[in-house]
Amino acid sequence: MQLSKNSELYKVFENVLRSIVNGKAGNVINFGQPTLSKSDSLTLFSGAQHESKVRTLRRAALILAARLPSENEISKVLDGTESDLDEVLLGFMEEKGFHEFLIEGVEDRLLIRGGMCGVNSAHPNFVKLRELVWEHESTTGEPSDRIGNLAYWSCQRTAGELVAYVVENNLPYSEIITADYMMMNQPLNDYLGGTAEFTESEYWTFKPSRIMEYYTGNNIQVSDEAIFTFHNKLDGYSNPLRPYPHAGLLTDLGFLARYPTTATNRNRARARWTFYHFLNIDIEKSSQRPTDPQALADTNNPTMNNGNCTVCHSTLDPVAGAFQNWDENDLYRPGNGKDSLDGFYKYPPDGSISMYEEGDVWYRDMREPGLFEYKINDDDYTLQELANLIIAEDAFYESTVKFWWPSVFGHEMLDKPVVESDTDYPSRILAYNQQQLSLNEFSEILKNTKNLKSMLLSMIKSPWSTVVSLGDDVSLDGMAEASITEFQLLNPIQLVNKTEFLTGLIWGRHLTQKNNNPYGRSGKLVRDYNLVYGGHDSNNVTKRSDNLTALTLDVVLQQAAELACPATAIDFYRNPEDRLIFKNVDENLTPNEMQPFSLSTSESRNLRTYLVELVERFHGNYYDIDDDEIIRIHNIFVEVFISTKEENLDNLSIDQFCWPSGADAEFPQLLGLNPYDYSIEDNGWLRHDWEKFNDQGIDLYKDQKFTKRAWQFVLIYLMAHYNYIHE
Repeated sequence: MQLSKNSELYKVFENVLRSIVNGKAGNVINFGQPTLSKSDSLTLFSGAQHESKVRTLRRAALILAARLPSENEISKVLDGTESDLDEVLLGFMEEKGFHEFLIEGVEDRLLIRGGMCGVNSAHPNFVKLRELVWEHESTTGEPSDRIGNLAYWSCQRTAGELVAYVVENNLPYSEIITADYMMMNQPLNDYLGGTAEFTESEYWTFKPSRIMEYYTGNNIQVSDEAIFTFHNKLDGYSNPLRPYPHAGLLTDLGFLARYPTTATNRNRARARWTFYHFLNIDIEKSSQRPTDPQALADTNNPTMNNGNCTVCHSTLDPVAGAFQNWDENDLYRPGNGKDSLDGFYKYPPDGSISMYEEGDVWYRDMREPGLFEYKINDDDYTLQELANLIIAEDAFYESTVKFWWPSVFGHEMLDKPVVESDTDYPSRILAYNQQQLSLNEFSEILKNTKNLKSMLLSMIKSPWSTVVSLGDDVSLDGMAEASITEFQLLNPIQLVNKTEFLTGLIWGRHLTQKNNNPYGRSGKLVRDYNLVYGGHDSNNVTKRSDNLTALTLDVVLQQAAELACPATAIDFYRNPEDRLIFKNVDENLTPNEMQPFSLSTSESRNLRTYLVELVERFHGNYYDIDDDEIIRIHNIFVEVFISTKEENLDNLSIDQFCWPSGADAEFPQLLGLNPYDYSIEDNGWLRHDWEKFNDQGIDLYKDQKFTKRAWQFVLIYLMAHYNYIHE
């Protein structure tokens, strides 16, 4: 024990924490730990203080639109009504950044990228894909890796693209699992014989489409002729499966692959995650697993007969039965076209008698397909029936709130605390109950409007997003349990978006071939340092971290160091009115070297005016010109300026981090140039041809006034700051 709870030092320490959390450092606040019970009428937000509308606007713009608000948007919100704020926030949901917000929100929950796509040329059921593979391999004599990679990448986005299509077009949100189509880009549309039509410029655009060229094995003739393993030539095929039984996300090939089935699992994993994502039920937490050896030794079909097992399986297994038509390769009745039952069940390898009878489509030793008390009767379209049963449940709308909560608020919803004797139980149950009240409120909005945008709007404006401090009657534990804080750590994609918007650059973005996947240029933070910074890979690491670590800070500092110099050089090279960072900065302005910290010199005051604007833009905080933070940054500028001038460092290129192509290979766009016009191919990769830049007299590095390097270090400070990576 370091401090006794009743000691004076403990009370002092508690007051310090309260001051920090409430942003009132220096004020001593008298408070005590309240004794709370479930019957107390105290709510978590009693006496809470809220942030300004502008701060809410800034966070919402970054989260929803991948940018910061414009001056016009800020003025409209400051001078307008609540409806004006709503209009601006809904406007964010019409932009390209909102599309990617939806894509990443779906991925954070469904983790599709952690699975293997069912569109695989090893299986001949998608005959158009097999024919394209055969044509490529027979013509080139090389494996068809690019075709397979395109299929794999495309499948990773179809689920997110479906949700984005439904939301962006203001369709009923329930269509995410009832849609009689799937989203396809041009490659996927070609592989699956889709119904969508594309222009040349829409190669990577996803559109609603239906599978028209899927064949079951009994309608395919495969020859013995092959070039590479599994890629046998097709001799013929007939009678495609039409209509293909689409059911939104439930039949999404990426979803089925991420939650696979086996001969023993029998679609239970798919059922478990269907409950979790679409019905707000975590089956694995609904009852304690049996530990009694005698109960575990039961071999008389325990999932049907043993009460220790049926408590969960009576609910789980009927939904598993709804997936009866999709096999372990995510294919619909791929063999004989009649069922997807595994061979071990139909033809036991030990020679025992099977329960299988001709015409069966589901296991006789499991419950019939259905949901709760409802049965599913159409054996061919089980998932369509399941989808309709799901959206009739209030839990579907509750699950949607839980689904999108982390995307909006940056953390998961709380589980209900169960041990009332725990010392922190009062604060935990207070936070949990408040979240459940909000869940009901948000889900009711979605149920009434069927529009996700309406629900997101309410979430953005709710206390969970706007509260900066709680009342003195609420414990710090309650605030911590609910993860209420003025700032949320930006995830890797959000930080990339913020940096690109402010500087025009993406750290470590590659210059790729013109016709390559445009989504592959995400830069180092997402490509190389995703897990180190706190992201997830949808496989081994499935949750984002919202906590700072030493490694996180190292990554942030490295990004700042490598981007600050090229960002400074490029921005000052442009016309002042076209600049992103130093729009109002006079690059010839130098501080008074004899009185570098004096407030009386006009140079010092002008410099600090620029710094106030920069800090507000990069951190969202407004300071007076003589605030300690502005003086601190001013001193950095002056010290670097003096040392640079003394050493006569009039060229930024001596800095190891200052080559713009090392920071972002597409930097010529900021100069109004096409990066591909200034590139040459080198061993299959594109690199910049610096002679072409030199021929046009493009010199980014001159610093004859010794100020660019000073601004570079100001940028490093701003981009490595806590307030830069938190919003």
